[in-house]
Amino acid sequence: MKKIFLLLFLLLTGVQITVGQPKREVRAVWLTTNYGLDWPRNKYWGTAAQDLMTGMLDQLQQANFNTIIFQIQCLGDVFWDSKIQPWSKMATGKYGQAPKYNICDFVVEECHKRGMEVHAWIVPYRLGTQANADGYNDETSNHKHVVNLHPELCLKGSDDAWYLDPGLPEVRKYLIDLYEELVTTTDFDGVNLDYTRYPDCTLDDKITFEKYNPDGLSKDDWRRSNINQFVYELYDMIKKNRPYMKLGAAPIGTYKNLPGKGNLEAYGDVFQDACEWMKQEKHDLLIPQMYWTEDYGYSDNMDVWIENSASRQLVIGLAAYKMNDYNKWDHPVITDQIEKAREKGTGGVCFFRTQDITGTEDKFVETKKLYDVLVNDYFKYPAHIPSMEYNGITKPNKPVDLIVSDKGNNTYELTWETPELDEKSTPINYYCVYAQIGNSVDITDVTNIVAYAVKGNSFTYTAPANSNYTFAVTTFDKGYYESDAAVGGFGGVATNGIASLDWKIVDKIFSLKANKAVGNVNIFALSGLNVLSELTNSDNIELDLSGLPKGMYVATIIFEDKTVEQLKITL
Repeated sequence: MKKIFLLLFLLLTGVQITVGQPKREVRAVWLTTNYGLDWPRNKYWGTAAQDLMTGMLDQLQQANFNTIIFQIQCLGDVFWDSKIQPWSKMATGKYGQAPKYNICDFVVEECHKRGMEVHAWIVPYRLGTQANADGYNDETSNHKHVVNLHPELCLKGSDDAWYLDPGLPEVRKYLIDLYEELVTTTDFDGVNLDYTRYPDCTLDDKITFEKYNPDGLSKDDWRRSNINQFVYELYDMIKKNRPYMKLGAAPIGTYKNLPGKGNLEAYGDVFQDACEWMKQEKHDLLIPQMYWTEDYGYSDNMDVWIENSASRQLVIGLAAYKMNDYNKWDHPVITDQIEKAREKGTGGVCFFRTQDITGTEDKFVETKKLYDVLVNDYFKYPAHIPSMEYNGITKPNKPVDLIVSDKGNNTYELTWETPELDEKSTPINYYCVYAQIGNSVDITDVTNIVAYAVKGNSFTYTAPANSNYTFAVTTFDKGYYESDAAVGGFGGVATNGIASLDWKIVDKIFSLKANKAVGNVNIFALSGLNVLSELTNSDNIELDLSGLPKGMYVATIIFEDKTVEQLKITL
């Protein structure tokens, strides 16, 4: 009944609060190059491959995606000019031959141009079949495949494919040297690990186990330790060279099986202990592949990842491809999973794979429905990448000398000067522009964002109505921390704090006294989830918050005169 009253109140007052779309969340896709699935799709002539890439990125930008995970390693072959592994056949259609342009630089530039992060998707251990390796024996290939060049580093799995042996110290060095090339010669925002595990329990690594197990670990623990050691060394190497570069991974969706479930398990079946990577602070981002419905424990498995995320970013991997394979999922399966991920306060979602989001051919019926509902509802407003507090909290300075010029015909030109860097000299990433009718602008409300990730020092806005607007411009730094607002226009107030209110919290009792009647109070988690709503009709309010866990929240106070104030509270 309380929810009904709240909805009626919001309808009658005209107040709009976007609960389902947090201001900060990762909205990502995996962009697959293995077998050319998403890119380049055998488009090797002229600029066809570049045109395909920019077309996909344009579609994703229109849907307010902010992160691309671009595959640059498939089966022991790569998409950069490496001295260790050959050029992937998928780059040009020919084994070991370089394209006529720098693929990594091109993709990074195009993503950054659209305000997107781009992470390098790598596959350390999986090498493919002998036939794949032999394709790189041709004299036109820049390198032979590691299977033929260093067979002593490789083991054949039960699937008749080759794998690097995770237990060999020489393999760890080989991989760290390979990825140091990548980290030091490209400008990716992150590195994302795939298939960083054993293929299964049958891999014949008996000789390695006997030779390289000085601590006498059980074979299962030893295998997990081998993977962990590689991940830790990779993390340290990345942070040494590029402190802002993130290390992430896409582990198996089930960490450890829950009672009554029989999923493929990361910890016991393939010796992948991604939760330990987070606990040891050797990881920035996990995207578990939650590629099933509640029948297989979608929500319960998500709870396990949340409990073990150790305050690192957790993004939920969703199987958009299952709308287009034999599973024939309807698109509401995916939107329901987005809602559940938001309700539980995760850091966002990532879809496998890109064409299952952007596909427009007739066969992509549910894809087109999902894309439309993302554009018009779930991702209607932009979202900023969440910050990572453990890397150090910064506070950029706000833009300087903001000028708002009314150009007529509801068009406004905003210009500003670049502020000085903060005391840590944190680089500026971009600016964000807000607009709201009236004499103030609320920069916590995503519906007021009119320009996301502006790279320059100006923006022209054509308003939908002939009204007086107040504008705000904020600075976002490299760590995605936001400055105070520079304000201009009709008003001159940016509301991200509180006015005309006395409040305190004692023993989780939130006491608030206002100078006018309050109609409603909403408490939101930072994820955007509405965790408490109260109809009050009073200027003297007490709310019991004892049912809420410790953390930071946003209290939104809606007065009876339809004005709104917000403040951050900590329990």
